[in-house]
Amino acid sequence: MLSLAGEILDHEPQAALTDGADGLRFYRRLFKLAGEKLPAKKGILFVEMSGSQPQKIRGLAEKMNFKDITITNDLTDTPRVLKIEV
Repeated sequence: MLSLAGEILDHEPQAALTDGADGLRFYRRLFKLAGEKLPAKKGILFVEMSGSQPQKIRGLAEKMNFKDITITNDLTDTPRVLKIEV
């Protein structure tokens, strides 16, 4: 959190910036829900990432047995979008 720009820290609610733990709670929950729903159907899940933990987020998706996973960078070359196809 301390590395965030002032305009973010000063104007965003803390709950929007941190989960109070490792920053991956949201992704664990989302991937669990997607794992329960998506295998029965074909689909694509897009997730915006903060850019600070892309490999950890990808690793969580892989642990949920999602196979077709790609990460796309934004215009500043920061890993930003995780795409999972099932």
